[in-house]
Amino acid sequence: MNIKISRVQLVFLLVWGILGTGTITIPFAIARFTVRDGWIVALMFMVTVVFAAGIVWLFNRSFPEGSLFDAFDKAFGRYVGRAASLFGVLWAYVFMCMLVRELNLFVEVTILPKTALYIINFSIAVAFTYAVYSGIEVIGRLAEVFTIVILAAYIVLFFLPLRVADVHLLLPLVSSGWKPILRAAINPDISFALELIAALQFLHLVKDRNKIAKDVLIAGTIITAILLMIDVMVIIVLGPASTYLAFPGLEVVRSIRYGQFIERLDTILVMIVLITMFLKFSLFHFILCDFLRYSFNLSSAKLIAIPAGGAVWAGSLLLFKNGADLQKFMLFVTPVWFTVVLIGVPGTAMAAWMIRKRFIS
Repeated sequence: MNIKISRVQLVFLLVWGILGTGTITIPFAIARFTVRDGWIVALMFMVTVVFAAGIVWLFNRSFPEGSLFDAFDKAFGRYVGRAASLFGVLWAYVFMCMLVRELNLFVEVTILPKTALYIINFSIAVAFTYAVYSGIEVIGRLAEVFTIVILAAYIVLFFLPLRVADVHLLLPLVSSGWKPILRAAINPDISFALELIAALQFLHLVKDRNKIAKDVLIAGTIITAILLMIDVMVIIVLGPASTYLAFPGLEVVRSIRYGQFIERLDTILVMIVLITMFLKFSLFHFILCDFLRYSFNLSSAKLIAIPAGGAVWAGSLLLFKNGADLQKFMLFVTPVWFTVVLIGVPGTAMAAWMIRKRFIS
């Protein structure tokens, strides 16, 4: 495949691949277990980032040429490799269904409370399906274009709520011990951070694959900084009230009021979140289609983009009946599911290749 994306595009895709939904769900996941010490959870995110970068580095060192799927062929053989890739198909499909249902819940709560679920889901499915059909290089360019605007908006929205902030809400530190902090870290620091291992999908698509682990570290550092900023603002603006809110970050922005003209800036945040969600959906839908291309020996991921988009649209409606089911799945299922697939599959491939090399030599 001659199409390549730059390192900058890869970093931006990885950043919004996490923060596309992370900006609204990670504060919620943290606040369920701890409030004052939530910023510590954001800092701990970097630990898993380093671990994910290590897996990417080891995998690239074990398989210095070819794509992720070429590595599967070397490690498992052609047919077993395609069978192993079905774990990736299942993971990406369930994950995409969860993401679309998550967007549905966000849009329903914020701007379209009376719109049917299938219409909201269909609208976003058409958008990310078309992006994947256009190609990964188009998604990479979109990430470049939107990133400057998104980061500028986040910086502005970070400073405006300081008027009603109370920094004393950050104290006392670790007042309830480390157990609530560690429990709060399970979802964001495992489920979300391990998504960076998806960079393995782009080994053959980046212009310099030897620096891909470094790119993961760069993206992880940016993500950690933004999460720290968001969590600190949630704590010092909302305090204990964040425990009872589905979207604490949105409530922080709603608290901004300057005179009679600057208020209700949550509309801007909603637009930003929808853009970043679109980038995330496009990224992981591409990964789903690429896994399907390899598993079923298709010539291009574009051939399956539209059928896969329809399957994701249907699954988002059938797999998660309501917001409570979605939240339970996110908090208690995804950490284990992501660990098994995102660490287990590439780890098994590296172990199998080491064993095969010994027998071959």
